[in-house]
Amino acid sequence: MSHSIEEVVEGIRQHPRLVSTDDFEISLQNTETVSTRFREGKASAQNFEQSLWIQLRVLLRRQPGIASILYRSSEDLQRLVESALEAAEGSSADPWFRFPLVKVANAFEGDGADSPVPLPTSLFSNSVDIPIDEVYESCVQRGYLWRREEKVEGSYVRRYQGAQFRAANGPSLADLQVCGTNWEGREESLKRLIDQERFRKSARPFRSALGKQVLLRPRFVAQLLEEVGHWFCADRAQASLSPLSDREGETLFSPAFSLIDEGGIENGVNAYPFDIEGTIPRRTMLINKGVLSNYLHNSYTAARANRPSTGNYLRAPHASTPQIAPSHLYVSSSSPMESDLITLMAEGITLDTVESMQAVPGVGSEILFRASGWAVHAGNRVTYLTGICGKWDLFDVLRRVVAVGKDIAFYGHCGSPSILLENVPLSEER
Repeated sequence: MSHSIEEVVEGIRQHPRLVSTDDFEISLQNTETVSTRFREGKASAQNFEQSLWIQLRVLLRRQPGIASILYRSSEDLQRLVESALEAAEGSSADPWFRFPLVKVANAFEGDGADSPVPLPTSLFSNSVDIPIDEVYESCVQRGYLWRREEKVEGSYVRRYQGAQFRAANGPSLADLQVCGTNWEGREESLKRLIDQERFRKSARPFRSALGKQVLLRPRFVAQLLEEVGHWFCADRAQASLSPLSDREGETLFSPAFSLIDEGGIENGVNAYPFDIEGTIPRRTMLINKGVLSNYLHNSYTAARANRPSTGNYLRAPHASTPQIAPSHLYVSSSSPMESDLITLMAEGITLDTVESMQAVPGVGSEILFRASGWAVHAGNRVTYLTGICGKWDLFDVLRRVVAVGKDIAFYGHCGSPSILLENVPLSEER
């Protein structure tokens, strides 16, 4: 931690109004983000953001109080303490509130943000006949946790790096990106995107009402998981705001489909050594061979369910508050297919790229999407298709999984191999 952060922490630790509390806890995240844009190999714009987020949780006469701020001056600390104490005094004793028993330490020591180097301009020349911007984001996050009564103290430094390629004068590549904790592999990623754009230029509109076999490629599934990840958050499930509420132990999906959330993936986007409460993230089997097995918890929802926290109380960079959220959500299988699943297809289509996707409003399980992909015949790609649309009930669709591949890839915090479905309804764009 820098000297200024140490002063902030010490100012809270020694605050006279906190002496009378049963216990209190400080959580802190200092985030520095640098965004750099290149066009034709030259830096065209750069942006720097910094924020210091502080959360104070107090226990006063067994009554909990929580407050958080984005720190700007010493007056903010006084306001933080007063807000937390006021919240405690206005609450009642809560049997489910507790500070989890944790062991944290200093971890993930690291340096500041790397300066990106643009890709060679030869990769862009005569590719898709439009200028392409390279946009790089490098984020350094320093976290800190301190709790008085248990003498808990720990800190970490983590880094996140992402790259995005955008069309400068058109929408063609605007939504295509590769994200991760380093910039390795960006040349291969860009080449794949340029190939996809070339295919798109000769694409045909989709003209079928039913896909006999549908192969979901990793990028499509990752976007799907982004839309449904909150289903597994215990606070939503316990409040009946999730389609999965009160369904633990039920067989909801195909036996070929399993889903895991894992916090300890090395160099992962959400690879924290401990969450906001100090709990070490773990591997949580959410769906085991089609059966809903677990939810994602913080200490409060875990206490209500009489089980330990899964370490999923996270705060995204620059967010105002933490929330229960997946760490790294990915599809798994106990018996993945060794070969490319496309070789199993007699007649069907692949869904490669999401053009739009959104959940139908409400607590239901339906999504709407528009995508592009390939027509497949006898295990071979035939024609690139656009305007493939669907309104899917995910319970129904994920019961139709017949095979899961081994070609897992992550996009952001969600990952999946290819997934083969049978007899899935699709429609053409109107």
